[in-house]
Amino acid sequence: MKFNNESIKPFLKKLARGVERETLRVYNEGSLADSFHPLGLGSKLTHPYITTDYAESLMEFVTSPSDSYEGTNCFLEDLLYMTFHHAPKEWVWPVSMPCKLPADEFIDVADYGDSNVGKMKTIYRLGLGYRYGRSMQTIAGIHYNFSIPKEWINEQHQTQSPNSLLMEFTNNLYFHIIRNFRRHDWIISYLFGATPVVDKSFLVGKNHQLSEITKSTWGLPYATSLRMGGLGYTSKAQEQIDVCFNRISTYIKSIEKARQTSYPEYKKIGVKVDGQYRQLSTGLIQIDNEFYAKIRPKRVRLPGENSLMALQKRGIEYLEVRLLDVNPFEVTGISTSQMKFIDILLLHCLFTESPILKAQECKSIDQFYSQVITQGRDPKLEIHKRASALVNELKITATQLGLEWDNSWEEMASNPSKILSQVMIDSILDSKKSFLDWSFDLADNYRKTILEKGLSSKSIDYYDCLAKDSIGEQTEIEKNDKQNFDDYLSDFYEKTRLSFDD
Repeated sequence: MKFNNESIKPFLKKLARGVERETLRVYNEGSLADSFHPLGLGSKLTHPYITTDYAESLMEFVTSPSDSYEGTNCFLEDLLYMTFHHAPKEWVWPVSMPCKLPADEFIDVADYGDSNVGKMKTIYRLGLGYRYGRSMQTIAGIHYNFSIPKEWINEQHQTQSPNSLLMEFTNNLYFHIIRNFRRHDWIISYLFGATPVVDKSFLVGKNHQLSEITKSTWGLPYATSLRMGGLGYTSKAQEQIDVCFNRISTYIKSIEKARQTSYPEYKKIGVKVDGQYRQLSTGLIQIDNEFYAKIRPKRVRLPGENSLMALQKRGIEYLEVRLLDVNPFEVTGISTSQMKFIDILLLHCLFTESPILKAQECKSIDQFYSQVITQGRDPKLEIHKRASALVNELKITATQLGLEWDNSWEEMASNPSKILSQVMIDSILDSKKSFLDWSFDLADNYRKTILEKGLSSKSIDYYDCLAKDSIGEQTEIEKNDKQNFDDYLSDFYEKTRLSFDD
């Protein structure tokens, strides 16, 4: 596939993006909140914008798709305000790596109620706790959702491949982007990685090579994003999953195979022990979303579907970029500049050749990415030279498309002292505080900023109505459940089991 970047210019203002921002609720002293999800925020099972991720205290704010960067950030600010409004004695953690954590058994898994779908979500998270440890479920990130205007895709389909199915053409177009993104994803973690350190409480019971940098603050000398490495969502089990990012058919087949393949260590955990569920299955992954990828093809699911089934039936709707750390210097956790950079990178991936990824290239990609996140700030490696070269390519693409360019990206790429992880380390050391105290100071400032900015009574009423409606929706789901959970789970796996011709 080859695209003329001039053709997309009339459609650039219709690019849509959305953000899923995770954040921990914490108490005044910077410890993990052990309270239940605030009632005033509604049902985390059914609320469209405010939910939780893995732990009960790990909130997730989900914005609607928007063609406006400012609109996306304002949306996040509204959700932050409503959180403070309904949880007046709590703060939200402004960084990806967690606050001071209790022992694993005292980290509560998110509870989604008594419906079958709610129980399934809760048990899935219990399974994650058994598999990876509950402290892992307190790590926060930013997921950035991106879609190309359908009108442009339709136009390209008619021009380039009118005899093919539109869904097939769309899938190929998005995997064209995905393959190139795999080649260039390291630049995001290099420039914007923001997890160079952790609090020592996170390291309890873990094998690591970190050393103490300052008061109870541990890290690697040149790390950029510990979250994306061995301390994040990685495991020996998932290393066995050979996911091919070349085309949608092999992508779906690889993940479905992992879902159907039992793993000996997970068999030892058991599924239902003494009448209580510990996990949904003994598969390498319990559900398709358990596989951690830096980018995912996505499609909004219909009731009774899982993500893979939705993709197989109706194709790709948008891409989800999953490797962005929470930016500690932004109230919302992500800056407008970062969103613009990711858009330019994804468009660059679209408008450059994208050959099929071969095994050796994939291995090289993974090795270099590992080097970036663990040693990216090491001046001896001169990663900044490779970063400068790529950023210069992105600037050419931005110029050709007439997109706004931020000169700070070039400065960051060429000067490792300007990348986000180094700025963060410098700020912590200059403050003469621990990572925890430094982070809580930011949390307190951001809380004051959001509350001082306020929210109109009309908007507050709107969100309160959403919360009330979501509680009513959960109640209806629970009331209408007629099937016992054992049968429900068995039916779900049977109905979502995908088969393949070969």
